[in-house]
Amino acid sequence: MSNFLTGDFDAVFQLTRGTVNRLLATTHQNKKGYSKKMPLSPQKLVSRIGGYESVTGGERQVRGTAWVQISVPTIEIVPNSTEELILECWIRARYTADPDTVPLPQFIHGKVRVTFIVKLTSENNVPLFRLKASDDDKKVSFDSPELDAITGQLILTVLRPLLRKGLTAYLTLPNDLPVGMSQLKGLRAGGLQVLALPLSLPGGKNFPSTSESISNILGPSDFSFAISKEYILGLIQTYLDELRKWQPQFHVSADPYPDATYTNRVHKAVAAWNGNGQSGTLSFYCEGDATTPSDWWPNADWDTKLGISISFGSNAQSLILTAAGDPAVHVDIHGPVGWIVAGKAENNVKSKAKAIRDQVISKIQEQVDCILPQIVEQIRSILRRVDIAATIVIKTVDFTPDGVVFHGAVTVSRRKHPPQVKIEELNDGTGYTAFDNWIPGGWITDYSWEWHWWEVDPFTGLPIGIPMWSSTDDPDSLGEWIGRHLNQLKNPPEGYESHKEKYADRFVLLGKELPGLSKPETRKAGGLCLRVSGWNIDQTTGEEVPVSGLHVVNMNLGDYTYSD
Repeated sequence: MSNFLTGDFDAVFQLTRGTVNRLLATTHQNKKGYSKKMPLSPQKLVSRIGGYESVTGGERQVRGTAWVQISVPTIEIVPNSTEELILECWIRARYTADPDTVPLPQFIHGKVRVTFIVKLTSENNVPLFRLKASDDDKKVSFDSPELDAITGQLILTVLRPLLRKGLTAYLTLPNDLPVGMSQLKGLRAGGLQVLALPLSLPGGKNFPSTSESISNILGPSDFSFAISKEYILGLIQTYLDELRKWQPQFHVSADPYPDATYTNRVHKAVAAWNGNGQSGTLSFYCEGDATTPSDWWPNADWDTKLGISISFGSNAQSLILTAAGDPAVHVDIHGPVGWIVAGKAENNVKSKAKAIRDQVISKIQEQVDCILPQIVEQIRSILRRVDIAATIVIKTVDFTPDGVVFHGAVTVSRRKHPPQVKIEELNDGTGYTAFDNWIPGGWITDYSWEWHWWEVDPFTGLPIGIPMWSSTDDPDSLGEWIGRHLNQLKNPPEGYESHKEKYADRFVLLGKELPGLSKPETRKAGGLCLRVSGWNIDQTTGEEVPVSGLHVVNMNLGDYTYSD
């Protein structure tokens, strides 16, 4: 029968979806050159697209250039799957088609959802997890709030081959791992989702061919791992086998009987595990007899019970084994003068059992002190293949009837802040672009553009009728005043005008002649403000938290950037 915690495996490690998403957020905020070993998820790309036939048939093809912004990727667990994992992210693109090709919308905005096939494999003797986009068209989707179904299908026709060609990812693993690993499995229960990774521990059983036997979530902590009671009991099996070979002797003498020598033999030696929440107990039960070749003295049967208590030391981050009281011994005598034999036999069995128990504690403690740090180091090593600053700590331990469950916290890199908000003119002069903007570990949900223009004195170049000049020496004070206060005027003075546009599907503001911003402009001056709003994945909770930033371009009056 499979273990409730670990299935048919020695141990299992589980990582919650929120923790995985926090790690993915770190890959999104990593930049090239930060670390050659750290995986990166792109924030933007400029791609040439071409050679893909239209879904409507015909000779024309989809071909052009796309400027694409990409959000932080997040995962969704496929319940009970041993090879599939869903990855999704938002994209926002501006597309320009080549002449005489199938047109796509200039602005494309939506959520890409891709099922990946995850395999534990090896390349050049280096173990790794390989993630490859599914070949099943139903498992690659694009959902856009702005586009109709037909256009969405056309975009999918372009996206699918691009994703399958470009989205193969690898997570390399240390090639000297002391703990074996098997295929991942996804588990879901209620609102909780985890990735489960079966483990094979030193001295344990061989890996089963499948991880189907793992079916239970260990808990809501960032990470959890469990060690089965079968593995724990297996650690002491060697000592039980040695105990069965145990044949200590003791001597008795009492007038008028001749002296006799007794030999203790063990006929049964078993161990049991019991977990009661705060601690666990290894209970030993042994049966045997004490016999002598003398016809004058009776033989005896005996049994003994002894225990080892196991607890967790949070400071040392280790399991602690201690003796659970003195051994209890019971002796049955089968003849006269039994009181002499009973006392001798009891003392002999108790002292020998106590010595063996203390030896077992010492040996098992050595094994535990080796195995537990190996598991923790393996977890830390794998996480640092994604986030070099990742750390872990065991917070609590549950001793259950099925084994020991460790619950811990994962700390990841701090989110980079503030977002870098930037405005540039389009190369063709048709407007302004905010393509370079991104929120580290998150996504921009909308771009709020606002521009103001006002009449200027042709002689001084200063605004007419608007108290905009500042006496401070701070060179940014004028831009700050415009950015924070100009758009809040309840009663704008004569000559002041403004306009707002807010977009979710685009990062550009199109318009060749914006009053006050067009060049050359002699009668009017203006200021262009861009506020980006969005969210990022919180480094601690894994929840989406709001983020915003502001950038102001003041034509002929300086430049100021402000972030919330």
